[in-house]
Amino acid sequence: MKKYTYHPLDPSNIPAITPLLFNRQLKECESFSFLQNDKLHIPFIQSSLEKIFKDQKIVGTGAFDNDELVGYIFAQVKFDETRGKHAW
Repeated sequence: MKKYTYHPLDPSNIPAITPLLFNRQLKECESFSFLQNDKLHIPFIQSSLEKIFKDQKIVGTGAFDNDELVGYIFAQVKFDETRGKHAW
């Protein structure tokens, strides 16, 4: 089993996240032909990620193999009366 290092994500990771997200979406479209992929292009994905990191309270962790991002998970932190503080 490979050993990965894990680091918090920040906007500087967007260029590495973008192709991972793009490739995952391509594979999902192959399996689920009903998915709409009209916005499936690198510039749109990158600008969407930039907007999310800028406008939202995002927390995330990246998995790195030899300083290369190979996986990630992130969520928006929210607070409301019903759920209290939660990640979405």
